[in-house]
Amino acid sequence: MTRVRTIAARLDARSRTVLRRFVFLLSYFLFLTAIFGARHPLPMFLAMTSVAATVEIGMALIRREKMAESSLGSWDLATAFIGLHCLARGLA
Repeated sequence: MTRVRTIAARLDARSRTVLRRFVFLLSYFLFLTAIFGARHPLPMFLAMTSVAATVEIGMALIRREKMAESSLGSWDLATAFIGLHCLARGLA
């Protein structure tokens, strides 16, 4: 538990906000998948992660964020959702 706290303490406020947003969206997607995709959860989860990645890419373009900034941003969130999408698809 202390290691998690030290990693979180090293992040700046923007990075912590992006991580909170990712955890919130991931838990929301898992909740929706469990409720509405009871029979076929994978297609619904894959669709939600694809839409989330597309929206984050759009937000990064609108905000004109740089790809390799010192703090986490929409590009990193989109990359996380694309990775999650590929992982879920590969495990299926």
